[in-house]
Amino acid sequence: FKANWIDASHCRNTMNYRLWEQIVRSRTSFPQYETDNKFYGLYGTKGVLDGSKGFPMGYECVLYVNGDFYGIGHLLSGKKRDSYAIAKNTPTQILLDNSQWHDISKSVAAVASGDIEVKAPKTVTSVTTEKLANFDSFCTAMIGGSTTNLAAMTDKQNIIDFMLMVQFISATDLISGNSIKNAQVFSYTGDKWYFMPYDIDTCYGMKWDGTAIVDSANSDDRLTGTFWKAVISGYGQDAVNSRYAELRNNNIFTVQNIARLIREIQTMFPYDLFAMEWNKWPSIPSMGVTSASQIIEWVADRLDFLDSKYNYTA
Repeated sequence: FKANWIDASHCRNTMNYRLWEQIVRSRTSFPQYETDNKFYGLYGTKGVLDGSKGFPMGYECVLYVNGDFYGIGHLLSGKKRDSYAIAKNTPTQILLDNSQWHDISKSVAAVASGDIEVKAPKTVTSVTTEKLANFDSFCTAMIGGSTTNLAAMTDKQNIIDFMLMVQFISATDLISGNSIKNAQVFSYTGDKWYFMPYDIDTCYGMKWDGTAIVDSANSDDRLTGTFWKAVISGYGQDAVNSRYAELRNNNIFTVQNIARLIREIQTMFPYDLFAMEWNKWPSIPSMGVTSASQIIEWVADRLDFLDSKYNYTA
């Protein structure tokens, strides 16, 4: 159950997962979902799609504890290895929960310090550590401007979509320069890595504690780190611009789509439930800060900024 404590609108986190799924489903090639790569080319039971998506899905719900109203929110699937089609204890099938801020090129150190939780494999062996060290070396080279191993170590579709998602919603709690937090990073081989959004309620301009709108829709660039600049350089600015245009033209990165997603969630809760929520929790920090209109207006300004940045014309 996600209480959405900082977000009085009760839609940010869940709507962003639905937005990400729209992005994924707009891909015209297969594998489509990142988790499809686990099954692609295999036969028998190993080739059966199991429903894993690589990100949570949220379902509107009302929570009562011992018969007493607790609040409205969303029941979400978690960051479990099954959600990413990752084996429990295969050394080269790795799922990293980047739970605290750390330099993207310091995963071995971050695992040792606890800033990364290794969700899989259950037992971290020397093989796993070697794969993490290789990932660190790759990221270090990227930060320095070398894109030699970009195609081997990342999935072009995944990483461009991840970057554009972070940029569109201004996910300030995922990327800051060359540091990363919350994003789930995983690999089926220990060689090619996928970047997935997680815990995406700090967005659309709202401060991490919900007390203010602090990130400008018209100027906040989430991809200032040299790692991300190297990704754009390696795959080409035209590839990023083209994918951005697809997401605009497919009515995914639009004001209308965001408004629809907000309506889809908020209208699941009758107004009386919102009134009960606000009466129960009158100190929700963003009560006078955010609303459906704040998000919609912010997105309209954001699109003006990004359309210019990615050279898009309708």
